[in-house]
Amino acid sequence: MQNKGFYLMAILYVSLLWAFMLDFFHDSNWMSTTIQYAPMALAWIIIIVMAIFEAVNKDKMDEASVSKREGNEKSMKLLALIFLWAAVISMNFIAGTPGMDFLNIHRPEFWIFLILLPLLTAFNYRRKTDGVA
Repeated sequence: MQNKGFYLMAILYVSLLWAFMLDFFHDSNWMSTTIQYAPMALAWIIIIVMAIFEAVNKDKMDEASVSKREGNEKSMKLLALIFLWAAVISMNFIAGTPGMDFLNIHRPEFWIFLILLPLLTAFNYRRKTDGVA
């Protein structure tokens, strides 16, 4: 059985995918802000409530399981990011121009905010001065 973090991460990425994909249909008459962003708001509410319950019922875990879980979560985050990138890039070709500029592959905002920054945060860079006072 997967842990709660997996399900919360899945809810978050599915809501992001929903918002990103529906942004390409901003010209449609059935499209509204509520349809696009309500699942994301619901996902954030669920995540916040679960974090509160987790803080209240905090259990001590052994360090080996924590480090193993962190490795699995990092690979899952990277795979989810790659899937989001592929979906956004393919929707640019299939559906046309999105409403938000940072989802348009022909704009530099896409390459900076959706590709470069998540890649830099996904890898744990350590400098030589880390840990030195």
